[in-house]
Amino acid sequence: MDTLGIYVLTFNCARNFVDVDVFADHFFDALPASGAGSSAPDLIFLSLQEIAPIAHSFLGGSYLFPYVDAFRRTVQKASAQKWDQHYVNFLTENTGMTGLMLFAREDTLGKIAWKDTAQVGLGVQEMGNKGAVGARLGYVVEGHPSQTVDLTFVAAHLAPMEDSSRNQQRGQAWTRTPAFSRPPHRHMRRAVAEICSRQMPTYSLPGT
Repeated sequence: MDTLGIYVLTFNCARNFVDVDVFADHFFDALPASGAGSSAPDLIFLSLQEIAPIAHSFLGGSYLFPYVDAFRRTVQKASAQKWDQHYVNFLTENTGMTGLMLFAREDTLGKIAWKDTAQVGLGVQEMGNKGAVGARLGYVVEGHPSQTVDLTFVAAHLAPMEDSSRNQQRGQAWTRTPAFSRPPHRHMRRAVAEICSRQMPTYSLPGT
């Protein structure tokens, strides 16, 4: 595998539905119009904050579905308009109002050999009104079906005024170590630890 194109977008939904038509028209504005980097990415990663009202986020299921589905429709419309490509939402995870969504271009979906997720709940009683969601997956190396590249993604939303020393100390105290079903992965542990100590931005792609 010589290259792997990943489009990363982080968005605070302010607990509202996303306007699919408007968002789709500007979804890929960060990409150049032509030349290097203008082709359809292999993967799309969304880091979403305040994805839905508190009650809908914690109840999940049919209460949260319309808010998540709006982003699925946004990605499909945006990719169809720009490249006539179809993307598959193969992983969606949330802890409270913080959400993570991963999409694969239809012709690359088969290259995802495995996936795993973890969560960190912050806030009162670690309930997750703030927190982080992590995902890692194995992406098959081109020409070597038995080999995979480990990719780690983290979507996070911490407290307001996160740069204050009080919030840094509080975030460290609230953190719970994420547990994966697969053996511990140093990149994921490091990513979540650094996010909760506010040493990196609200999303990170260590290991990519």
